Amino acid sequence: MSEPRREVPLTVLDPGYADPGYWERFQRRVMGSARPHLAQRRRNQPTVEGLMLSWGRMVLPLAAAAVVAAMSLLPRGQGEGLQNLAGVEEVLDVPQAGEDPLPEFLHTDQVIDRDLMLFALETP
Repeated sequence: MSEPRREVPLTVLDPGYADPGYWERFQRRVMGSARPHLAQRRRNQPTVEGLMLSWGRMVLPLAAAAVVAAMSLLPRGQGEGLQNLAGVEEVLDVPQAGEDPLPEFLHTDQVIDRDLMLFALETP
């Protein structure tokens, strides 16, 4: 058995229900109290220097933390560990001067097996 549905008039909860000028006065009061803050924000328009300084306050400590983390990962010692570091060319497998960047069989006119070509391109 369903209960009869009661509708509650919500208009009585509106502060402007009995007072027609309430919302206009409310808007004037809120905007009047916000006026000094809004004027200050208009006077302090962001400049390039201001934006750089605000970013600098956040980025510089993070950059310093990144430097400390990178220094902890680098090998310690008087340079003997630096020979173990790989250069960009070794990491990217870039051909050195005088080396041909393509396998030799790609320079011929003969029919090439697809799997052989993929294998040759994947292996250094």
